[in-house]
Amino acid sequence: MAAITTRQLLLMLIVSTVLSGSLAGAQEGSAGYFATMPPHAQLPSGNECAAEVLSVQHVSVEVRPRNETANHTIPTPQELAKFHSYPVKGTFVPPSDFLRVDGNFTGTTDQILRWGACKWGIDENVVRAEAVSETHWRQYGTGDQSSNSALCPPGVGFNGAWNGTSCMQSYGIMQMKYSSFGGFPLSKDSTAFNVDFRLAYQRACMNGDINYLPRRLPPPGYPTYPNGNTDQMLWGCMGDWFSGSWYDPGALKYIADVRSHLVGKDWEHLPPD
Repeated sequence: MAAITTRQLLLMLIVSTVLSGSLAGAQEGSAGYFATMPPHAQLPSGNECAAEVLSVQHVSVEVRPRNETANHTIPTPQELAKFHSYPVKGTFVPPSDFLRVDGNFTGTTDQILRWGACKWGIDENVVRAEAVSETHWRQYGTGDQSSNSALCPPGVGFNGAWNGTSCMQSYGIMQMKYSSFGGFPLSKDSTAFNVDFRLAYQRACMNGDINYLPRRLPPPGYPTYPNGNTDQMLWGCMGDWFSGSWYDPGALKYIADVRSHLVGKDWEHLPPD
């Protein structure tokens, strides 16, 4: 293993609290708050979570009005059948881990994030913070520019697709990458589908189902995959979404970024469009 650089050591220190205790939001454990559930926990249904989210009495204000159409777009049975037949591009995770993904919820952006957090047993403030890291809650966000047309979604010159020289690979509030995952164009057209998929992948990872991660040996002081406690699995899998590895420098940097948004509750003061 290569020597750990000073920068990598600093990143490890930034996220060291991940290994020493819970990092859920200040309201964890309170009534109506969706906290992280351990690996292999029995999860509530999407309908149960919808009822719970919509039972909150206060009005949920839409902070991203441009998300409105996508926030009220639900996948059709035909679209879901196509997705479920090919949810990921590869064999690195069982397709059955995505059978519950249906994007069957409409509401404000915050309600959709809470619905996904409930459905997949992920702390709702962690979900809010990751959505800040990815797009500042913009379902219309795109990323991961590529000059390789083989990695681009179909179409020409629309919303990040191939423009003759490059395209964007990642779409939606949680940045689903077209070259890695199925579900396009739902990934850009439906906020609930985008969140549903992302958190299904998080749960699959936390359950130990990402088959390449046991070969990704972490730096000293971090658990091997999938041998961490609930917090270690939560954050290790968060880093994997970004870097495709297990507590490597890229993952640690991403974990630190999400953690900073979590501590600051930065979703409460998002930048304007």
